[in-house]
Amino acid sequence: MSVTQVIIQALLFLFLFLKVLAMVDDSHTEQQRYIGLFPDR
Repeated sequence: MSVTQVIIQALLFLFLFLKVLAMVDDSHTEQQRYIGLFPDR
């Protein structure tokens, strides 16, 4: 695997991890912070 592929996979994993954290966490402030960092569009 090339370095770029590793970086892309790491970013995707981190993105999914934060999405799951935002879903699990009930506090709206945390969720809005994640949405602000990672907009869906």
